[in-house]
Amino acid sequence: MKQKHSLFSFSLMWEGFRQCQMIGIFALVLVVLGAVLTPAGYAINAAGDPYFIRQVLKVYAVNPVLFLAAPAAPLMTLVLFHFLNSRAASDLYHALPHKRITLYLSYAASILAWVLLLLVVGTVSSLIACAAVHKYITVLYSTFFSYFGVIFMLSLLLMCGTLLAMSISGTVFTNILLALILLFLPRACLLFLRSFLTNDLPFYVPMNSGGFFSDTSNILFSFIAALAGYAGSDVFSPSWQAYVYTALLSVLYFAVGGWMFCIRRSKAAGQPAPNRIIQHIYRIVVTMTYCIFVTGALFGVLRDGMDGETIFMFVVLYLGAVLIYCLYELLTTKKWRNLLSALPLLGVVAVLNVGILLGMHMVSNKIVNNRPSVQEIESISIQNYEGNEINDGQGAEMDYDYYVDQISKNIEIQDPSALALVSYYLNENIQTWEEGMGAYYDKYYNYENLNTTYTSFYVTIRTEDGTFRRMIWIPRTKRDVMTEALKTNADFVRAWTELPEVMEDSLSFYSYDSDTSNVTIDKAQTQKLFEQYQKERKKCSFDQLCNASEMCTYSGLEFEYATMVNGKQCVISCPVYQELMPETIQMFYNFYYDASRDDISKVRELFESDTVGSYGIDAYSADGSAHANAYGNDVRFQDKEACALVLKYMQDRPRKIGDAYVQMWVYVGNYDGDGDSSYVVELPLDPAFFEDAQVKSCFDYNTYQVYEDDATDDMAG
Repeated sequence: MKQKHSLFSFSLMWEGFRQCQMIGIFALVLVVLGAVLTPAGYAINAAGDPYFIRQVLKVYAVNPVLFLAAPAAPLMTLVLFHFLNSRAASDLYHALPHKRITLYLSYAASILAWVLLLLVVGTVSSLIACAAVHKYITVLYSTFFSYFGVIFMLSLLLMCGTLLAMSISGTVFTNILLALILLFLPRACLLFLRSFLTNDLPFYVPMNSGGFFSDTSNILFSFIAALAGYAGSDVFSPSWQAYVYTALLSVLYFAVGGWMFCIRRSKAAGQPAPNRIIQHIYRIVVTMTYCIFVTGALFGVLRDGMDGETIFMFVVLYLGAVLIYCLYELLTTKKWRNLLSALPLLGVVAVLNVGILLGMHMVSNKIVNNRPSVQEIESISIQNYEGNEINDGQGAEMDYDYYVDQISKNIEIQDPSALALVSYYLNENIQTWEEGMGAYYDKYYNYENLNTTYTSFYVTIRTEDGTFRRMIWIPRTKRDVMTEALKTNADFVRAWTELPEVMEDSLSFYSYDSDTSNVTIDKAQTQKLFEQYQKERKKCSFDQLCNASEMCTYSGLEFEYATMVNGKQCVISCPVYQELMPETIQMFYNFYYDASRDDISKVRELFESDTVGSYGIDAYSADGSAHANAYGNDVRFQDKEACALVLKYMQDRPRKIGDAYVQMWVYVGNYDGDGDSSYVVELPLDPAFFEDAQVKSCFDYNTYQVYEDDATDDMAG
């Protein structure tokens, strides 16, 4: 049969597309259902809640099922190239009137066609569904492109890694195992070894500059690291370096896989490796994957010494490595003779383990000895929060202090006092650690010290020899040296005094006081509140805003919206402080009162009636020095003296800052949901309530000593 010489065949691509249709159609149905049902679920929950707050969501929150396109790619690869694991099927495919490279390229294209179909249909379905429920949710549509791109790159890398693994092995077991090793092992080894170092050296903070070879540059590994709980992984909004790196790695795997596919012999089908040398390499790599953990753990305990029990434990763990070594050979070749010939190469495994241990020791010594003098430090940057990158997902929702911290991490400080402080206390921290891990934790992590004596900073230190990061504990009394050095920087001052831009109609308002969160603040009211908030914020000085979280009273009210932070789209929260934004708080109280009028009237009516129900009353004095509470279940309201007293002293008007106030919840019904009614209201209270002698007889009454410098966590109680 005459062989066709073209590099690509649409007929072969269609054949591959058809062979993958079972996985493709199943994934397509799930993707469309997810795209429609997830937004519908948000809408149904919101429609059933009279107090719902419109949510601001990124695309992956409204269509998480679209991610199925990524695992579908390697599954299709295993199905489509399964002939590589069978000698008869391999001979048949290689006899086709097409060059091997044509088969390779055309089948790979069919897999990518399915991936693109899943992404396009899922995205269009999601857009339509989100548009239909726009009343209940605000979607950040700009995140569609990054979400689409990330899933495509994940699919591409998974497909290419699987193709390479299938081209250099001949069984399903080795296909999957080698694919996992190729895709994850190099980065995972570095991550785990670095984790062992950070556990043993608590002051060591790995650098993650976000460059081409950073942890976040590999989109697949970044995603897995984020699932494992490692901060600093930009999963759905990666940098351009991440796209380029992942694309180049995919191309490398694809090119090598294509070359191996073309030179591969049919007799390799059904064999775990092309030859015995490659089989030895595979076996050693699999064993060392396990040994990385054991050797890393051994490094962590060697410095403090080991007792007999610990030595025995590691002997057992290394015997486990020998077992894995032997089992791999038996499972893949099923020949005892091969196992006997492979045993001498256990010496290679031992040498590699010793090499890893020595390497970690050398790196550890280099880190410990890196204590630059003040003259050697060129500049520093500081953070109060751990982590070098914004962690997309939960970490992308940040409070305002953290937002400023993300800005300040890029500011270079050259203040001599700050440089001297860093140099001195870095050396002191390491000297304390050299006395023993126990001494280090007793000094810096002791609960009392943690709260009163020491505070930590994450410091980037720049010297002529390079840049590195450390966590440094300094006395709280010297904290101002660090912060004062930042205050001279215009970007830092601007971060505190100027709010970042609001994106895509994403502004929301929240009350985190349970008794005022039951009222919905609509879009127009939210905008009025934010405008008032901005006016009052502009009147505040830099020092007032910078120290607000420590010096002012948090009201329990916050604005949240999407904005750009260091090129990443994030959601920040802006707290409202009682001393700085009183008019914003008062406006909210007015809105709350207007929205609660019906509930207030109903509570008054119930307390004056013979209706049977349940209630809870919490009364607070203006200065927080007194609290009275009363509760009743299945009682007749008019018979309860507590209800009568509250009716006597509660004031039917909007609450004001500085008022005594009462919070009440009332429930009437049978707890079966049929005809049940509940009401939650908050109203100002006449201070004379706390002087009434009857209060102490029908309320649980407590008094507290209040200090002038006390700041409550929540002004509503």
